[in-house]
Amino acid sequence: MTGISDDFLYNQVAERLETMVENGVWKTGDKLPSVRALSEEQGVSLSTAFKAYAALESKGLIEARPKSGYYVRFRPRHTAASPRTPRLAGPPEGMSVDEMIATVYANLSEAGVVQLSLAAPGYELLPAAKLNKCMVEALRSSTTSCLQYENIPGNPELRQQLARLAFNWGGACTADDVVVTQGCMEALSFCLQAVTRPGDTVGP
Repeated sequence: MTGISDDFLYNQVAERLETMVENGVWKTGDKLPSVRALSEEQGVSLSTAFKAYAALESKGLIEARPKSGYYVRFRPRHTAASPRTPRLAGPPEGMSVDEMIATVYANLSEAGVVQLSLAAPGYELLPAAKLNKCMVEALRSSTTSCLQYENIPGNPELRQQLARLAFNWGGACTADDVVVTQGCMEALSFCLQAVTRPGDTVGP
């Protein structure tokens, strides 16, 4: 972010936080990240993070509580806008389904091709110890030892947390926009069902 003015940065961070509050990702009474945490997550200075919170506080969106931090203030909810119907491009021409499938399999071994059905991060990149600890804690805290079926879209608390973490990579979604799947293939299947109809051709 070198070379970008401080005014631009704090406005940018404030606008993204405001969008998340408006969409209900951060709800009334929720505690926001500390100024230091916001600074580290967004890669901005402490001054910029403080200005972003000050801007939201002046709008009445959040409030500072002494020795506690920043919290989302109560505001009347606005009616959500109607979803827009996506414009879908026409099917590709000049190639049969069999030819497309053959092309996909022919390119699987090429360097730089990501195999979405098989790809997985290297074990050395995963925080195995922390994951194991979290799994043990989840089993202990669950009244049914995590043996029951979860909600179809996924655990509500997990989806809410994912929506909040989306802020770190520039996302602006709500928990209702998040669907937890059992893997990449299921996610791709849901995406295709949402944007295609029986008989449509999906190109490579």
